[in-house]
Amino acid sequence: HESTLAESPSAISAPPATDEILRAYALADYPAAEAMAVTALATATNDADTLRVWITYVRAVANQGRLHEAGELCARSLELHPLAAELHYLHATLLTEAGWYGDAATAARRAIYLDRQFVMGHLLLGDALTRTGDTAGARIAFANVVHLLANVSPETPVAAADGVPASRLRQIATLRLRTLAAEVQR
Repeated sequence: HESTLAESPSAISAPPATDEILRAYALADYPAAEAMAVTALATATNDADTLRVWITYVRAVANQGRLHEAGELCARSLELHPLAAELHYLHATLLTEAGWYGDAATAARRAIYLDRQFVMGHLLLGDALTRTGDTAGARIAFANVVHLLANVSPETPVAAADGVPASRLRQIATLRLRTLAAEVQR
């Protein structure tokens, strides 16, 4: 019995591994990360790796400036992973970019509800509340960022922050608190 190359299991290309997709994203090769994510999701099961692929897919599309499409992908991924704090954070980020600050605050609150330690959720909530005029709520959100990062090593990358270290996010939150305090004194 002759076997053709097309029938050989080794000839069937496997979907890209999650770490390959993440590597392309980390190198800012967003088109490649997007293409690999599409391929991986076409054959994926609904597991933790799939969630990571969805998150990277949404981010890769958004980073190419296709925010509406990223929003649609984020909504689809939230249907599959409704308890994923980072997806709610991404949704909030996209709403912020669209200028829908009240809705962004609601989505950021969902992310925080799902993960109270989610620094980026608190930071985005503070920014959204600042834009809606809720300076008291924004101060609380920014203070939470400072508190959550108080005992984190300065060079430690923070989850969902695209490699930004804890020291930089602590600095951003502190600056925003000072800005809010200065505006109150005027």
